[in-house]
Amino acid sequence: MLPPVTLRPAPRPPRSPRRPLALVAVLLLALPLLTGCLRAQLTMGVSSSDEVTGQLVVAVPRGGTAPTLTVPPGLSSSVTVDRYSQDGYNGSVVRFTALSFAQLQLLSGLSADGAGAYSLTLRRSGDIVTLDGTVDLTNVTAEGADVTIKISFPSPVTTTNGRPDGTKGITWTTAAGGTLKVGQSNQLQASVRYDDPTTRSFTQWALILGGVVLGVALLVAVIAVMARDRSPRPGRVHR
Repeated sequence: MLPPVTLRPAPRPPRSPRRPLALVAVLLLALPLLTGCLRAQLTMGVSSSDEVTGQLVVAVPRGGTAPTLTVPPGLSSSVTVDRYSQDGYNGSVVRFTALSFAQLQLLSGLSADGAGAYSLTLRRSGDIVTLDGTVDLTNVTAEGADVTIKISFPSPVTTTNGRPDGTKGITWTTAAGGTLKVGQSNQLQASVRYDDPTTRSFTQWALILGGVVLGVALLVAVIAVMARDRSPRPGRVHR
C-alpha cells in the first residue's frame, strides 16, 4: 500500500489595485486522506455565461475504505452524489450542473474530513478568464496515481501548461505523456478570452433600449404629421 496522498490548497493570487477582479471563484473539493491507490478524475466545462458543469470521481481499490461525500447545503438542485464502481474501484461520483462561479465555492463542503484534493481558482478580469491551481502528488508513486483533470472553455485557450485537448480543452493527467508528475507538487495554469456575460447583457439591453427609443421617436413623428393643422389659411389658394 502507498502512503497517504496530501493535496494542499493553492494560495489565492492577490487582487490587483489597478484592475480589480470582476468575478472570482474557487473550487476546493475537500476529500478524505486516501491511502494506497487513488483514482481522482475531475471533468468540467465552463460556458460563455460563466456557468460550470461537470463531475468528480473519487475512488479507491475494492476492499479499501471509500470516501463519503455529501451534497453541501443549498446545492441540492444542482449537485448529486452517487456510488461509483468501475474497473475494480469503489467510491463516489459527484455531478454538478450550471453552477455559478460563486456556487462553485460551496463544493468545499463535499466532505467533512476535508484534506483537500484539488485547488482550482477561476478568475475573471474583463474578458480574460484565468485558471490557477495546485495538485500535490509528493507522496504518490507512479503505480498509485490515477489522477486526471479535464477542463473545456467556450473559446480557444490562449496559454496553458497542460495538454491541449482540441482548441478549447485542456488535460492534466498522471497517465503516460501527461503533465502531472508524481512525487512532486504540480501547478496548473490556463487563460482564455471571451466576452464578460455581464457586459454582453448590458450591450444587448442598450441595443434593445436604443431600438425602443428610435421606434418611439418615429411614432411621435408620424403622429405629428398626421395631426398637423390642414385648415385653409388666408392667402393660400386651394384646389
